[in-house]
Amino acid sequence: MDSRARLQRRPSAPHRICERDHQVSLGGARSISEVLDRLAAAARHRPVGAWIVAHGHDETRLAENRRPRREELDAACPAHPVVVRRSCSHLSVANSAALAAARIGEDTPDPPGDHLVRYEGRLTGVLLERAQMLVKRHMPRPALDWPRALGQAARRYHARGITSVTEASAGNAAVADAELLAAAVRAGDLPLRLHLMPRGACLEKVLADGQPEPDDDWASWDA
Repeated sequence: MDSRARLQRRPSAPHRICERDHQVSLGGARSISEVLDRLAAAARHRPVGAWIVAHGHDETRLAENRRPRREELDAACPAHPVVVRRSCSHLSVANSAALAAARIGEDTPDPPGDHLVRYEGRLTGVLLERAQMLVKRHMPRPALDWPRALGQAARRYHARGITSVTEASAGNAAVADAELLAAAVRAGDLPLRLHLMPRGACLEKVLADGQPEPDDDWASWDA
């Protein structure tokens, strides 16, 4: 599918703003112990059972050249569900509490085409591609003024001379994400050209409802 659409002559915009109060940055970490220390520090400031989501992980930058193990995440944060997302967003590592919160057990089947990675028959906590959605749908959504945040993002892009962007997984978690972008477009808050690649629930809805009518190049859809 490849079509173009414009909403009320306003350009639609792309990106999410990662200002989530339950997130931890792993940027600059150089060892597994440093990763675990950051997660443990975050856990000390969050109520028992609160989710901790870490982003920016890249095992190639760690001295051990590997991902943190499920058991290590359990030891660092025994009372919190933890998800460590790789910087590429193609995989995550979850601890036992996160797997339990998502009702993922040793007998849970792999989602079509993707994997809950196992070693000797036991879940390692590594979630590949769409398998991440099994956990993500149970994570809390950030409490943000999304229209304002997206408007701020557009201004930051413009300040750097960027006028066109790609959202490679629009609505992957929920159709509401794509609807939020559309609302911002209608309000005129997103003066950016967008290449929108719907995924997950959003893609299913687009396919069910039909392609957007072709128009100008403010927003392009490509499944």
